[in-house]
Amino acid sequence: MSSEKGFQRLLDKWGVKHFTAREFYYRGASDERLRLNTDPPAELWPNMEQTAKVLDEARRRLKAPIRLTSIYRSPAYNKRIGGVPNSQHRKFNAADCVTDQPAKLYLVLMEMRREGLFKGGLGLYRSFVHVDTRGHNATWRG
Repeated sequence: MSSEKGFQRLLDKWGVKHFTAREFYYRGASDERLRLNTDPPAELWPNMEQTAKVLDEARRRLKAPIRLTSIYRSPAYNKRIGGVPNSQHRKFNAADCVTDQPAKLYLVLMEMRREGLFKGGLGLYRSFVHVDTRGHNATWRG
């Protein structure tokens, strides 16, 4: 069984309905040129459970597509693209998301966090939103 198929089975077990393993395995636009990123190691897969569930609920509430653009980052890839050394992406519990309405997605995620559905980081950028489940709240604008 391929790694992606194994991760899909896990997403199914977690009840994730709006995303596929292929979306979580996207290596990032910069990797098309750099070829430094890898698939997330199986030992990190459990780290994505809460983030995947948060994304799934956000997608349900937003009622609009969400595209995952940066999820897992290998150490070499993270360093090359200027990611912080202890990035949540390296732990496979973060996602950068693109939607037609990034500010609305950010507000949906803020509401979910206020409701106590997760503790984690939320970053609003001009064209995307970062979300992670680091266990404590952090908020920023990029």
